[in-house]
Amino acid sequence: MALTDTRTIQAINNSAYNVSEVSTANLGVGTQAQNEVYCVSITVLDGSNKRVNVFVTYDGKVALVDVPYPAITPPHYPGSTS
Repeated sequence: MALTDTRTIQAINNSAYNVSEVSTANLGVGTQAQNEVYCVSITVLDGSNKRVNVFVTYDGKVALVDVPYPAITPPHYPGSTS
């Protein structure tokens, strides 16, 4: 379900990917009650370390596709590549 959703396909952008984790999460939008959903974490293998989190309801509908921003590392921080 997660990999056939058009929002997921756009986020992956024809790159190789790896489904790195499948777990459960609680998701609530706006003032709606929170519902337990599956959270499918996808790592895009294009060198960007981009992650795509797809939240799927138990009845198989994609509720949300989230592309979190990568963590920002200060330039002089040990381990920084910039």
